[in-house]
Amino acid sequence: VNETMGYAAGDTLLCSVTDGLCDCTRAAADRHTDMLARVGNDEFALALEGIESLDEAAAIAERISGSMAPPFDFNGHEIFITTSLGNTTYPLCGWNADTLTNSANTAVHRAKKRGRNPYQFYTRKMTARELQRLVLQTSPHRALERREFQLYYQPQIGLGDSALIG
Repeated sequence: VNETMGYAAGDTLLCSVTDGLCDCTRAAADRHTDMLARVGNDEFALALEGIESLDEAAAIAERISGSMAPPFDFNGHEIFITTSLGNTTYPLCGWNADTLTNSANTAVHRAKKRGRNPYQFYTRKMTARELQRLVLQTSPHRALERREFQLYYQPQIGLGDSALIG
């Protein structure tokens, strides 16, 4: 939106998205102390205090996804918003803001892999998978230095005439 319609349009869209998110919180409905914050360009965090069950958190996530589904009208242009939501719970997913944020980011990453507009609850298995993926990505860089590679020559021989074919 910023590149095609300008930063003023992007800011207006962000305000509209924020209004939609505020309407989805329990603070709007029940006078709870839910807190909404913009933490990045197009990233928001919603802190929900006193959640009774994961079903309650899931209902709010579904409400958020549903509220972003209809297009936003901006000067006669329809702008479609997609959401990817990562849900974490205290203290199950972390004991401090950094750990909870990392858990939420891991869950968002997983949600994005599932497609647009999903939500994903964090599980400890996700961190184990991400750590395994990181090790798999970084190991080859050190393996060459450590001379951990071995080269084997295995010719392919044609069965009919025993000629070298690869």
